[in-house]
Amino acid sequence: MANKTTRFLAPAIAVAALAGMAQGQLILSVSNNTGNQLGGVTFNDGDMVQTDPAGTSASIFFAESNWTSDGDTDAFHILPNGNYLFSSLFNSSIGGTTFDDADLIEFDPNTGVASIYFISESTFDDDFEDISGVSTLASGNIVFSTLTDASIGGVGFTDGDLVEYDITTGAASVLVSEAQIFDDGDGDIYGIHANDDGTFLLSAVADEMISGTMFLDGDIFLYDPATDSASLFFSEASFGGANQDVDAIFVIPAPGSAALLALAGVAAVRRRR
Repeated sequence: MANKTTRFLAPAIAVAALAGMAQGQLILSVSNNTGNQLGGVTFNDGDMVQTDPAGTSASIFFAESNWTSDGDTDAFHILPNGNYLFSSLFNSSIGGTTFDDADLIEFDPNTGVASIYFISESTFDDDFEDISGVSTLASGNIVFSTLTDASIGGVGFTDGDLVEYDITTGAASVLVSEAQIFDDGDGDIYGIHANDDGTFLLSAVADEMISGTMFLDGDIFLYDPATDSASLFFSEASFGGANQDVDAIFVIPAPGSAALLALAGVAAVRRRR
């Protein structure tokens, strides 16, 4: 690991602007209960915290108390229908239903009902897998990473790979390999948020050199597989100097920003025609 005082910290807002991303709200969780303060809010490792990318304000988005037992959120995503996708670090229960740490759980926050979302422990070729990060792609397929090397249907992948799971066929394939993401070819992914433009917001289990820049385990970085480039989106420094690991990521776009700009572009094309 690198000395945490020697790295240049690019401003999150400037980085996001360079990436063409709207400044919405960030939802995250961390992996431990030490020094968990952000924007004046104290929270636990099972809480999902909503903040701005600069970390200046925060609130609890989803409380650890919603889990019936062992609520340590390891992966999180919000589906278009408003339901939440979860994976837990431990075998857990929510809504009165028990799940394995390899299960991907869909939870309806309005009804409190939970169910398996396409991936369960039985999906993997071996037992004892653990989903560490999850998001969905524009196609509706799932992109995830695991804490250890794993395989589905004979297709193997490592703990630092971004794996695409086809919800129609049940086939898995490596979307982006850890050999591409990490400069030393070896790293573990903790949090994932897939953007529609093919880029990813990611966090890593340990401090890692990526595209020539050192990112800390509490940083969230924007990674572009097409250019193999990375930039800082959210800084670990937002935690007030505490050494944190960010282990779940989701971004709520700013209202009227990316989506409305896209619609405006479509409208402009139609007018020109």
